[in-house]
Amino acid sequence: MRGNKRMQVQMTNRDLRVPRESLSQYKTFLPVNNSQLNTPNKTTTFRIDNMDDFLNIKDAKFFIYGRYLQKDGKDYPKDSKIQLIDNFPAFLFTRIEVKKHGKVLDEIENPGVCSTIKGVLDFSVDPNGPIINSGFSSKYKGGGRFNVMGKLSQFGLGWFRDQIYPVFKGDMEIIFTRNTDDDALLKKVVIGTEDGKIIIDEFTLRIPIIEYNPMYKVLLLNELTTISQEKKYSFYFKFWQCIEERNISGKTIKLVLTTQYRSSNNPLFAGMVFQTNKLSTQEHDPCEFDHCNVKNFRFEINGRRYPEETQDLDFKNEKYCEAYDNYGV
Repeated sequence: MRGNKRMQVQMTNRDLRVPRESLSQYKTFLPVNNSQLNTPNKTTTFRIDNMDDFLNIKDAKFFIYGRYLQKDGKDYPKDSKIQLIDNFPAFLFTRIEVKKHGKVLDEIENPGVCSTIKGVLDFSVDPNGPIINSGFSSKYKGGGRFNVMGKLSQFGLGWFRDQIYPVFKGDMEIIFTRNTDDDALLKKVVIGTEDGKIIIDEFTLRIPIIEYNPMYKVLLLNELTTISQEKKYSFYFKFWQCIEERNISGKTIKLVLTTQYRSSNNPLFAGMVFQTNKLSTQEHDPCEFDHCNVKNFRFEINGRRYPEETQDLDFKNEKYCEAYDNYGV
């Protein structure tokens, strides 16, 4: 996983953030087609296009309402050992893509794993806070209905996390590619617990629309026109990339990832995790990671090692704090 600053367009000294002389109300956006919400590898597209409005996309939210049932469509018996895993909303998708004016602006592959790593650093442990409502910390066990609502930035989309300036008109498409249900569900391996399936009944996006004072809006539009003509109307954000390597073996592993970057820039920071037999099964939890008996790790960028010193880790004998300390820096 890596984070990198991406410059879309240089900010001027004009402040385009939401002034006090404005109101902001959420508007609900429906998918273009609901028929593929529950079909693996099929896409669900939202078109965000408000003709003369400003959108506060930093606070854009997703809303999902659905059910988790047995494979045959019947409810689970009482006290069944089935549950929706932590951060299950992100594991419902294999890819999320954001387009503006028809061009890809931001994208994330494997949003479940990527956003789990990010979320561990981003969220505070508050039992009454957003981690519960958004599904990052799941409370759903035993089958039945579920409902989650959280920020789109939770999925690892830097465009929605770092953008503090309103976006005029929108002209965006947000495309979600559905995953199978196996990664979002976890069952305890006991006799009588059947594999489950997830049915999304409602999936909407909610984005604040900013209503400026009419006089201020005219002035703002004039400024936007001027700085656009000067090519100074810019947005900055970090985008994330999750690079996956499978079937790793051997005593010393070296992976060359340079050719897999989506950007020519070196990453601002990077992290790595290991998993064994966690994906495409309901018997293991993909939001948990394994130490895999790692002794040392490092990144090499332009010939320099990070960190320069070895760690000499020993997970079996509880010697691993340095690994997590590096991870949290």
